[in-house]
Amino acid sequence: EPSSLGGGGGGGDASVHEQDECVVFHHKGAITGLQIAGRQLVSSSVDGTCRVWDLVKDRCERIIDVGESVTTCACSPEDVPLGTSRYLATGTESGGVSIFSMNSWKEVLSFKAHDGPVSCMWSDGQKVLVTGGEDGFVKVWDMMEGRQGPGSLSIKAHNAPVASLQADGTKIVSGGRDGAVRVWSKETGQGILEVAGHTAFLGSVQFEGHRLVTDGTNNVVVCHDFSNNP
Repeated sequence: EPSSLGGGGGGGDASVHEQDECVVFHHKGAITGLQIAGRQLVSSSVDGTCRVWDLVKDRCERIIDVGESVTTCACSPEDVPLGTSRYLATGTESGGVSIFSMNSWKEVLSFKAHDGPVSCMWSDGQKVLVTGGEDGFVKVWDMMEGRQGPGSLSIKAHNAPVASLQADGTKIVSGGRDGAVRVWSKETGQGILEVAGHTAFLGSVQFEGHRLVTDGTNNVVVCHDFSNNP
């Protein structure tokens, strides 16, 4: 199988590279988020839409009008259990979150999440949605109820906008524009660990298992091993 790499740009183009081929998809404004789910690519944009692209047929198969500038998105993976619904979550400039069924592509839920733009989000694709905002908060939501949970978590995670976050069954890792990287209990919201490595603007955080990778504008990518931490 050829490997694929997706990238978004401020000019409204998203490109998917497969070996020596490049397919370019277009929005009418800057692209703010990309999610690959099997043969589908979901892109979000300040043009107020999310677009669903068929990566096999190289075409747009759905345009979802969110109604205002979309700042981030997250969606269910393709390989959910048989009979399980898939969902697309979007965050907006005004701090709202909308949930769409990926079966009917209709909105099933919307709610106010942050005071200011939703800057990033993560979802398990079924039940839990974690959002980060320019207000510095990280919040955990019951995706089907639009209420906070578990434990009604609302964490003042950073003294600057939350730039990036990722979660799993037990923890949330958040990175702020202040350069701070922090690990939180997903159940209680308690701080577990603060990771050093950046002194200024932080771009993104990604982890798998006990390995955490962060990047920042001090021109470094930092790899952390937090296997000895809770």
